[in-house]
Amino acid sequence: MKRSILIIFLTEEEPVAALAIAAMRSQLATGDSLLLLHNGAGKKSFADKYSGLASVRYFENGENLGVAGGRNFLLRQPECRASDLIFLIDSDTLVPNDYLDRMSGFMRRSPDAGIAGPVALSYPRMKDRLEAADLGRSCPLETTATGFYDVDTDTIRAILAGSLEEDDIDHIGTDPDWRKAYLSQQSFVDLIVRSIDPDAGLYRPGLRNHRESREALAGAENAIAVANVAGACQVFRSGLIDEIGYLCDLYNPYGMEDVDFSVRALASGRKNYTTNATYLFHRTDGRHDARAGLTGTYQRLLTDSRARTVFEYRWAGEDFPAVSFRRLLSRSLLHRGRVEGEVVDDLFVAVLFGIRSALDLLANAEGLDLDRLLEGAPTAPPPALVALASERPPLLDSLALRESA
Repeated sequence: MKRSILIIFLTEEEPVAALAIAAMRSQLATGDSLLLLHNGAGKKSFADKYSGLASVRYFENGENLGVAGGRNFLLRQPECRASDLIFLIDSDTLVPNDYLDRMSGFMRRSPDAGIAGPVALSYPRMKDRLEAADLGRSCPLETTATGFYDVDTDTIRAILAGSLEEDDIDHIGTDPDWRKAYLSQQSFVDLIVRSIDPDAGLYRPGLRNHRESREALAGAENAIAVANVAGACQVFRSGLIDEIGYLCDLYNPYGMEDVDFSVRALASGRKNYTTNATYLFHRTDGRHDARAGLTGTYQRLLTDSRARTVFEYRWAGEDFPAVSFRRLLSRSLLHRGRVEGEVVDDLFVAVLFGIRSALDLLANAEGLDLDRLLEGAPTAPPPALVALASERPPLLDSLALRESA
């Protein structure tokens, strides 16, 4: 069985990417290929470090192709086309030393699988437990002083000791009913109810929030059906590309491209799975923490809203763009329950501008008629929509100043 492992990274991500590369390279078997893309390289090159390594092909691109664009570049390489299995791995991940074989075995035993992935554990949460286990470290490549843990799946399972808490998990997939998870009015209705009754529960599509899903993956080897497998750790047969196509470039620079790909796999009649046949540690650096704070939250909400609007355009049918504006109102209600004052209005505009940014993208790329589309769409608040139609509101500068004050 030939396998291709794909890792893309930006210049500033290379130190932690080197650990992910080392962990993968140590598991390569005859016929396997590790394909690397230095995305947005500019004038910086790591060719001397990676080009000469056995079973490794290293590429550089001066401009940032985005997540979908970068992965599509690698997916079109001859090694991928000749592979049986393709592994997508984020640069801020670490895997046990039997990861490739464990996931290969699961795919071999699951002929109905479209996309599968491991239990993605939160590295910040699990780090102390790994250190307490006194596992030792290994570092096959000259990377950083810390290296990475040389540990197998059974050891991780023993450390978990049959218990998976919500905070232990980074991702185990979403509700198998993908329309309910991403397009239904359930969250909107729940938030309205909760605004009246603060003790009312909310529908949460992420299965890490569901006790029964955590319990199903906490003990002996098992798998659960999911809608989405996180792009940080997707595994699929190369023939899937021939059937459903590549990742959608409309989602660049990042966000929802993995969901779109997963939904297309489901639409082809296959099932997507999360399995505890093995594990993966995610968030091994601070890039996600950098998206915290007011400015980071604004940027994150804007990018997320833009990507979700593209997804809604592609999958909601006649319910678009109404579904996008319901989401806007839902987020506004949610933020009003967590933060106060003018910050709520700023975050509302971030989500709104993400919608508008996506509509502009779709008008240019897909020929979407915005005037016709918005005739029947909710227009409140009209001043914000008018402002966002012309230019991006200068909120980031004011948010940055407010944070530093």
